Amino acid sequence: MNYRRVLITLSVIAIVICIGLFAVDKYHDKKARETIETIQEISRKGIKDEPDGYTSPINFSELKKINTDIYAWMVIKGTNVDLPVLRRKDDNSYYMNRDITERYSGGGSLYSENYNQATFDDKVTIVYGHNMRDGSMLGEMRNYSKEEYFSKNNHMTIYLPQSEKHYELVGAIPFDNRHIMLSYDFSKKRDFESLVYELLNVRNLNARYAQDAHIDKNDRIVILSTCYFGRRDMRYLIIWKEITKQ
Repeated sequence: MNYRRVLITLSVIAIVICIGLFAVDKYHDKKARETIETIQEISRKGIKDEPDGYTSPINFSELKKINTDIYAWMVIKGTNVDLPVLRRKDDNSYYMNRDITERYSGGGSLYSENYNQATFDDKVTIVYGHNMRDGSMLGEMRNYSKEEYFSKNNHMTIYLPQSEKHYELVGAIPFDNRHIMLSYDFSKKRDFESLVYELLNVRNLNARYAQDAHIDKNDRIVILSTCYFGRRDMRYLIIWKEITKQ
């Protein structure tokens, strides 16, 4: 009888803990959504036209007051990706589980590592983000496995304080979880060509490519990297190629 009571007590405690953890996660998700909405509003306010040169539609001056690690803003037309990109020079995983205000967040932020410049001028730039169930961060990117979504949402713009860059969608593919920036030396032509070959020749039912998918030796690409349907040994990569604005 006492043994049974102990089991019941432990079961109740376990249930209470699970409910508590679920409630905490929901609270953090709510705060993360509110933070994103706030930062999106701030990013578009008080923009002053520059008399000479480029005027960014993103107010980086105000964003830098919130966090100096914000160095770019990414917009994928037709999706919910309208978000800042961050980088902490001395800690590559810093924003994996922190929002733009540096508070804990299960959804983290979009971020790149110090293997890349903060200019998107490298041959290959990797931007990381979580595949969130509610579709936030890079969670909506899973829809690129669907033909209609892929064909409609094929343009990305990255805004920098002094310029903007435009990209066309090349492919969306499952890939292994190797660290791309540590696996290749992109100062060597053959390493870039080797990666491009692998990216464009994935055989998987969830791999999708643009009809004229190709990447030339002089191209620059940006890869969005997120989790692949809960598999720790895989990543889901959205591949973009820089183009001249039409």
